[in-house]
Order: sequence, then C-alpha cells, then structure tokens
Amino acid sequence: MADIFTEVDEEVRKDKFLELWKKYGILAVIAAVIVIGGTAATVGWREYKARQAREQGAIFLAILDQIAAGKYDAADKALTDFLPQASSGYKGPALMRVAQIRLAQGKRAEALNTLKTLAADEDADRPFRDMANYYIAMLDMETGDSAALRARLEGLNGETSPWRHIAREMLAVLAIRDGDKNTARTLLEGLSEDATAPAPVKARAQELLDSLGADAAGTGN
Repeated sequence: MADIFTEVDEEVRKDKFLELWKKYGILAVIAAVIVIGGTAATVGWREYKARQAREQGAIFLAILDQIAAGKYDAADKALTDFLPQASSGYKGPALMRVAQIRLAQGKRAEALNTLKTLAADEDADRPFRDMANYYIAMLDMETGDSAALRARLEGLNGETSPWRHIAREMLAVLAIRDGDKNTARTLLEGLSEDATAPAPVKARAQELLDSLGADAAGTGN
C-alpha cells in the first residue's frame, strides 16, 4: 500500500490523472488528492498563523509605545480595534493593557470590569487570567465581597501555582479584614516558615504576625 501511495503522489504531481484512474481507481485518486491537499493546507495554515503573529506583534508593540508615551486615548482606540482580531496569545496582554489605561485615567470600576472579563475568558491564556484575578483582589481588597475575593485567591493557591505565596498573604489580609485573626495567623505562620517563599513575602508575613499580637491565638478575634 505504501508503494501505491508513493506512485500516486509522483503521478499526481505530473498531472497524469487519467493513468491513475485506470490503474488504481477513483478511491486512490481521492486519497492522493487528500494527502497532497492536506499537506499543502497545513503548510499554508502555518504560514498564515506565522504572518498573523508577526502582524499582531507589530500592532501590539505600537500600542505599548503609545501607552509608554502617555497617549492613552490613542492606545485605547487602537486596543478597541485590535481586540476583536486578537489571537488567544494576545487577548490576555491586550485586556491587561486596557485595564492599565482605565486605572491611569482614574476609571477604577471600568478597570475592574475589564479584569473580570479577562479572568472569565477561557480563550485567554491561563497566566493572564491568573494575573487578572490577582489584580482584582488587589483593587477590591478593601471593599470587595469576601467570598468572591476568597474564591479568586484560592484559585491561585495551588501547591504548584507561581502565585501561591502572594495569594496566601492576601488571604491572610482578607481574614484580618474580616476579623478572623486565627485564620490569618495560620496562613502567616505558614508563610514565615515556608522555605520556598520569597524573602519579601516572608518578611511581610512576619510583620503582619507581629501586628496581630499574642492574643489572636485561640480567641477568634
């Protein structure tokens, strides 16, 4: 069978379809066209995706330049035009930049809505969805709903998550905000003793522990 397809491939490229018809029948011709056409389509698709990535990369870099120059209105319009055509690899960074612009313009509520859109978008790359959840928690820590914030932070708290240490710190802060000092102390003690935690996180955890005071343990307040 392999010899047949080798011969089919050679003869199709020589445009000898009549000979093929006589020799192998219509099914062999169809198979050869599928094989050759499929290969051509795959190569064409890869070239298209590579070209699309280059074009989108150039557009996004230009937008970053506008943001760096403080041209927020122009960058905002460019992002609005860019997002509908953005690939999944660019959707996350683009939405993060929209949120950045909203914050720079003093539009905190709009920034939060953009971040929530990104966090819920399963087409966006996971690292950017996680980053969005982190920034939502940061922005909403003072007044946000405790259960919603806790759910976002717990999603970053897995043992293999690169966000786990900062998530545990923020969960402790949320517990303190809600008056649950025992939970906060447990989280902070774990961080302060965690050999894998970054030094700044461990230092802040110890400072927060000191601020809680000795009466937190076993009192529930």
